[in-house]
Amino acid sequence: MRIIITADDFGKSIERNRAIDESFKQGLIHSAGLIVTGQFAQSAVNKANDGGYLSHLHIHFNLTANMRIENSDDRPLTEAMKKDPFFCKEGRFLFRDPQSNFSTIKKCRTVYNELVAQFERFKVITNGKANYKHVDFHLWYNLTWPVSLALNLFTRRYKIESVRYCALHQIDNRRF
Repeated sequence: MRIIITADDFGKSIERNRAIDESFKQGLIHSAGLIVTGQFAQSAVNKANDGGYLSHLHIHFNLTANMRIENSDDRPLTEAMKKDPFFCKEGRFLFRDPQSNFSTIKKCRTVYNELVAQFERFKVITNGKANYKHVDFHLWYNLTWPVSLALNLFTRRYKIESVRYCALHQIDNRRF
């Protein structure tokens, strides 16, 4: 049996970057999902490059901010997403309550274009040296049909081989 331990949200904060970098150096983890929408993404890539584990990074798509846990300042990459009041306010991702709902084709296009922009940024900042065949995408709204459809279209276009795709509900620091 082989166990693979993957770190989540690399690039989300200075503290998380430091912890993931140390975990790689100590051989505790095998891979990490990089969030490219935050201000600490380039710092994470620099640590991975210096540590020799850049090829062990994959993209972790992000369409929300989690202010309840970390003081993240994640911002979308596309103008349509920045202007979409479901996802953003003043150009920054919002935290979304699990009771929120959306279901339009326009949202599907908006999400798809944001996924493409995040993936293209991921390829640029990792300079062709990361894992481009796996994506990580997990939060409650991923199970809505516009996001599912956008992700399906994306994975077909980019020939993605594996996806971590699930819903996590997080309320009051508890996960269900």
